[in-house]
Amino acid sequence: MIRRITVALALLVAATAAVQTTSASAATPVRIVFEGKDPANTRSVISRYGLTQIALLNGTQALVEVRPGTDVTALLRSLGREKRVRYAELLNKVENPAIANGLRWAWGLRWAWAGALETAATSAFGTQPSLDAATRRVAGDGAGVTVAVIDTGVDPGHWVLQGRLVPGFDFVDGDADPTDPGVRNGVGSGDGAFGHGTYVAGLVAKVAPRARIMPIRALASDGSGDQWTVALAVQWAVDHGADVINLSLGDDVRMRQLYRNIGDVVEDDDVVVVAAAGNLGTAAEIFPAAEAAVLAVAASDATGSLAGFSGRGDWVDAMLPGTGLVSAFPGGDLVTWDGTSAATAVAGGLAARMRSAAPTLTALQVQARLTVTFPTPVI
Repeated sequence: MIRRITVALALLVAATAAVQTTSASAATPVRIVFEGKDPANTRSVISRYGLTQIALLNGTQALVEVRPGTDVTALLRSLGREKRVRYAELLNKVENPAIANGLRWAWGLRWAWAGALETAATSAFGTQPSLDAATRRVAGDGAGVTVAVIDTGVDPGHWVLQGRLVPGFDFVDGDADPTDPGVRNGVGSGDGAFGHGTYVAGLVAKVAPRARIMPIRALASDGSGDQWTVALAVQWAVDHGADVINLSLGDDVRMRQLYRNIGDVVEDDDVVVVAAAGNLGTAAEIFPAAEAAVLAVAASDATGSLAGFSGRGDWVDAMLPGTGLVSAFPGGDLVTWDGTSAATAVAGGLAARMRSAAPTLTALQVQARLTVTFPTPVI
C-alpha cells in the first residue's frame, strides 16, 4: 500500500523542561553529562560532588543524577571551572517536532492498493525521478559498506529490507531487537514518529542497493530521545563495523558530548556521519548537523529548489531530494514523506555508494565530494 504523509517530519527540536531546571528535587531528578580528563578524574569528580552515577561511556564520560536540593546552575558553573573536567552540561532531550507541537501524523489521501494497483505502488518505489537523478551522479552500489541508521528502529520483516539488515541494537529497551514497537492507529497511521526509522532505512536500501543496513533504536516511537542514548548508539555502531552513520534527528541546542564523540568517530575511526538540517525553514543551526565533522543535509523540493521547510544557511553542506520520496513503512506498506530526514537518508545511501566505488577515500573526503556534487543554494 502507498499513502501520502502531508506533514514534514524530522526528529528535531527543543530541549525539554529538564534543561530549564535550576534546582533538583526528588520529584524531578536532574541528570547531567560530564567528561573527566581520565577515568580517575571522572570517579573523583563524582565522589567530590556527591553525584549518583547512572552510566559511563569510554571510562571518562559520565551520566549522573544530581542530589535533590542541589543548585544545578551553580553545580555546572563549578564543574566548568574544574581542571579535571572537559565539559559538563545538562542531559539534553530531543523529540519529534510534531509531538512538541501537540500534533500526530497527518495523512493525506489514503489509498488502498490491491492487485494491479499494488504493482503500481511498488513501481512508484522503484522509479523516483529526483532520487534516481541524484543516484546516477555517484558511482558505486554500496557493496561491502555498512550504514548504521540510528532512529526509531525498523520493521525487520519489511520486503524492502529483506536480506539487507545486519545485527543492530535497541538502546531504548536495552536489548538486541531494534524493531520499532510503535502502534498503528487505523489504516496507515501511527503514533508520533512510528515508522520513521523504517522509512529512512528503506531509502538507504533504495539508493545503495548492495549496502548493509545496521538498525539501531535510540529514539522511542514518539520520536523522543536524549543525547546520551544517541552517543551510545554512535559508539556501538562504530564498534560493530559501521562505515556510514545516518542521523535523521537533531536539536537546536549544541551538545558538547556529541560534538566530541562524533568528531572522534569521523577523524579517528574514519566513519562518514550525515545528519538532518531540520525542518524549521530557517537558518537556525541544528545539532549535531551543524558540527564541522558532520555532513549537514538540506532538502530540495520537486523542482530541485530548496524546500520551504528545510534548514538553510552557511552551516548546511549539501542539498538532496526530500519531498515526495516513496519508502517503506511497517507492515509491508509504502508511504511518501517530506523532510530533511528523507534527504539525509539519501545522503547516507550516496555516501555508501561512494565508499564502495572509492574505498581509499577518507570519511572527510567523502563528505567533501558530496558537498561539491550536491551544493546548497546561496541564500
